[in-house]
Amino acid sequence: MRLEKSGMNWSSGETLGSPSAPGRRASILIVDDELILLRGLKRSLSEHDVVTATNVDQALALYRSRAFDIVFCDLMMPESNGLDFYTHLRELGPEHAERLVLMTGGVFAERLGCSLSEIPSPCILKPFRAGELEHWIDQALDRGR
Repeated sequence: MRLEKSGMNWSSGETLGSPSAPGRRASILIVDDELILLRGLKRSLSEHDVVTATNVDQALALYRSRAFDIVFCDLMMPESNGLDFYTHLRELGPEHAERLVLMTGGVFAERLGCSLSEIPSPCILKPFRAGELEHWIDQALDRGR
């Protein structure tokens, strides 16, 4: 797992990413139980095709219904968490699990049942820095070629 520190200030008016190169529109699934965050991310990534889900079950149904280039999923959610979602994606195949980037505002190892070093996907910290999500989106688009 790679844990990256972010420092995006939501009130600063910064956006979470500058547009990717022209013609590089990604299909993105964002999973988070915080509706305000989902709305903000969808607005910030408006140059892409963004679909949101508020829980793992809803996200799995959406994931199975269409192709996504990348999935951003909150690590800590009620009921099922980001690791549960990772497990479901891995069962579909390793190429599906590779599309996952976990997000967290803080991780409590006792709630996860494992340490941060055991998490197989990249994990970024909320709040995000400007351009951080675009970095991961560009990597996913490059991987898909």
